[in-house]
Amino acid sequence: MANTAAAKKTATKTSKSATTSAPKNAMYYPEHEKTYDIFLFMFKWGTIFCVGLLVLMAIFLL
Repeated sequence: MANTAAAKKTATKTSKSATTSAPKNAMYYPEHEKTYDIFLFMFKWGTIFCVGLLVLMAIFLL
């Protein structure tokens, strides 16, 4: 009977600590979203710049 009580106590202790601590791979979402927004901004304007450069090269070099 003592083993059963100890097992329940250990299981309760483990489940409480698992819910209060953050997982190892937890992300800080506001920073993640900010980084993603910067990535999208750079990708959009980089693409616009490349297309514009190709258009100007076609006009002036051909």
